[in-house]
Amino acid sequence: GLVVLDLPRVPLAGPFSHVVLFGPVTTGGIGNAALSALPVAAVILVFGVLNALVDVSRLFARGARRGPLRTVSRALVIAWATFP
Repeated sequence: GLVVLDLPRVPLAGPFSHVVLFGPVTTGGIGNAALSALPVAAVILVFGVLNALVDVSRLFARGARRGPLRTVSRALVIAWATFP
């Protein structure tokens, strides 16, 4: 692809001598990076929409009262309540 930015190459030392940081930034490389980031962004987006549509704390609390997964649900209620 077309070189957008030419950064100096910085080789690592020791057992990582085959790894080079930076180098030329190309339009093809930017496109490949954006394409490889799409699955991660999709998972974040899906969980964000699911969290907006479903009251997760109420769902965990309902499971903590009854059902076969009571102990797991109680642990999830505590974890969800302490999550920032």
